[in-house]
Amino acid sequence: MSLRVSQSLRRAALRPNPSLLRTPIIAHRFQSTQQNKDLPILYSAHAKVVGARKGHVEAESLNVDLTMSKALGGPGDAGKTNPEEMFAAGYGACFQSAMNAVAAKDGITMPTAPEDSIVETTVHLVGDMKKLDMGLRVDMKISVRGLEKEQIEGIVEKTKKVCPYSRAIEGNVLTESQDLLVVALEVSSPAVGARPANSAATMSSQRAQIASAGEKCSYGAKQAYPAEYVKSLERQISRLQDEIASPRRNVVSPTSQQQTLSMVDAQSENERSNLTETATSDLEASVRVDTGQQVQGGRISDGSDLLSKEVGDKLIEAYYARVHPKHPFLPRKRVQSLHDARIELFPAHKTEGRTSKCDYATLQLVYAIGARYLQLSNDDDHYSSPKQHYACAMADADSIFVTGSLESLEAMLLLTIYQLRSPTGHGVWWMIETTMRYCIDNGLHRQATNLAPTLDERRKRIFWTAYMLEISVARTMGRPHSISDRDIDVALPANIDDELDTDGAILAAIAESNQHPSQITALTPAIHIFRLQQIDSKISYTVCRVDKDVSEIKPHKVTRLRQALEEWKAGIPQTDPENKPHPYLTTDYHMIQYHKAIILLNLPFLPTLTPQSPTFQEIVHSAGQVCSLSKRLHDQQTYISFSLLSLHANFVAGLVMVYCFCLDSSIFSPKFSSSVRACSTMLYIISERWPRAVQARNAFDRLVAATIESDHESNNGILRSEDDLHVSQDGFGADEPGQLEVWNSFESILGDHQIDLGTWMHDSIFDTMGTFQPMDWTE
Repeated sequence: MSLRVSQSLRRAALRPNPSLLRTPIIAHRFQSTQQNKDLPILYSAHAKVVGARKGHVEAESLNVDLTMSKALGGPGDAGKTNPEEMFAAGYGACFQSAMNAVAAKDGITMPTAPEDSIVETTVHLVGDMKKLDMGLRVDMKISVRGLEKEQIEGIVEKTKKVCPYSRAIEGNVLTESQDLLVVALEVSSPAVGARPANSAATMSSQRAQIASAGEKCSYGAKQAYPAEYVKSLERQISRLQDEIASPRRNVVSPTSQQQTLSMVDAQSENERSNLTETATSDLEASVRVDTGQQVQGGRISDGSDLLSKEVGDKLIEAYYARVHPKHPFLPRKRVQSLHDARIELFPAHKTEGRTSKCDYATLQLVYAIGARYLQLSNDDDHYSSPKQHYACAMADADSIFVTGSLESLEAMLLLTIYQLRSPTGHGVWWMIETTMRYCIDNGLHRQATNLAPTLDERRKRIFWTAYMLEISVARTMGRPHSISDRDIDVALPANIDDELDTDGAILAAIAESNQHPSQITALTPAIHIFRLQQIDSKISYTVCRVDKDVSEIKPHKVTRLRQALEEWKAGIPQTDPENKPHPYLTTDYHMIQYHKAIILLNLPFLPTLTPQSPTFQEIVHSAGQVCSLSKRLHDQQTYISFSLLSLHANFVAGLVMVYCFCLDSSIFSPKFSSSVRACSTMLYIISERWPRAVQARNAFDRLVAATIESDHESNNGILRSEDDLHVSQDGFGADEPGQLEVWNSFESILGDHQIDLGTWMHDSIFDTMGTFQPMDWTE
């Protein structure tokens, strides 16, 4: 019953319905004022408005100019206000006054100092402007010093039934429990900007206060981290403590206009609240380092050890040139504003404000990713260590998971991207899986109808970036997907300029994009890759299954997936080669993704294929193309730094080529030989950046040496001629004795690194090869 009531109130907030207001639930709440029309008038306020939202307001004690906010396409002139701000001010003042009256009636003494009792009200204009279907949503934060949280909540509940504003808007404006935050301020809380005592007791008290004051979030304020993930961070920090001369950079974070997401139901929240905060506390303590004063490279020595503007600009430029085209979820203007304000507001992240902490972590992660890309491209003269920035960001990791905003999701995605290119990225799967679950819990996978275009596009870019990363990481590490495509109905982002930040400009750009669907924009490469990941997801659910033998997969389903890949290939964005397009817009980059998908589609069938099968020849060709095109892309540019995903793709492609050669040595040709060398080269290049990847590189070299480079005859060595195979009429091996012997030979060459014939396309190659330490979920 409560769920149905909640849904009814939500609909009423967005689309006021007179019939709903006459229901017993709503009518009862209004009867004290609606049924007593003869009540005496206590006070009357009169205001004269000229010029609507761009005009002027005159009242007995008020004389202000109005302006339309920038979010609605107006100029947002400084010094002028708007109806929403005036409503927020009036509602907040009335509610606070009513709180004082309720407390006095109950014998509770409210604080007398104005700064000890604060009501912050945020009024959101929601709906569809074009359809003239709009409404309001209100968020309210109430902070009181000297009272217990339970006392404040009791006062607030009674105030909602007393405050004239609350009674007037109830049923018409969405103000549910998750939109109201109550904070019990400590009596001895330090002033804003003061540095708290660095003691275990103080930190424990702060964590308890933050936990009690936090907004409801997907996993609650008590976030649990896998033990191995925490241990890996502790090991990194212990090394950094010896490396960092002036450890912590107190990078600033201006106030962010956080857009609060809708939260999960109470039942789900209660289930998640059972998670312990032990791992969070350990993580917070493990990454705290002392601050100090020292000049180092391009940094400013002012006690905060901030990056200079020039160095920070270079790191931000590296991020937006090399990461953003593929992962277009983070508005550049937001990051630039954080960077520009780093000096004036650097103490902000030390306060209790989660917004400031999340902003601080976001900026440090952008620095870290930019520095890592420059490091991978040997352009590391910027005097900035990516590990140091990452450590600073992780010091506020708890704030990332409890902020409950689009900003927190952006920070989670940044963590994933960094770990994909970190030499010790143990927790990449856990991170992206957690991020996707936050997206799902907050409804980003569902189509929304009453959102402003700016917010709608931002949500889409965040969700589809998370979707792409999770599909890619899941495929690489042999993990399942968090969500089925059948449960997703949100559209892809619009193919428009990603720097547009007003509703009017975005609507105009979308209209133009609909008229010119083949236009090239900054979002074009990412959108096309999103489409391919949707096909990859269908391949995984249809073909790469552990619950069904490949012989049970219906051929027409495989044919349909193959056709979808061909249609995607035909739609690859075409650019003029003379204009030197961005690497992510080149045909080579897209063709690498295409051939990886071909391998994914055909790989489960490989143990049953014979050299006579056209699919056998196709997978050999695609494997060679993945390696050859990857090497060519590396030779021609420095933008794309190859990651864990590239390591996996090239290793699997190389393994496919060696396996197919063992079945049919006649496939050897100059082109085949060149592809094998390209694979070896790519593994060497990547292993230089990933020390643990040397094991995969060495394993591949041993396989090549014992097969393709072997001087032994096929009947004396591990090679098997096609005459030794039992072939059925459809080109598939009947008993597959040749394939089994090939795999047995592979095992003898790889030694301790075993690969199972029946499951290697489902399992994580790197778990099998020991390239990365597995997560320990038992501790």
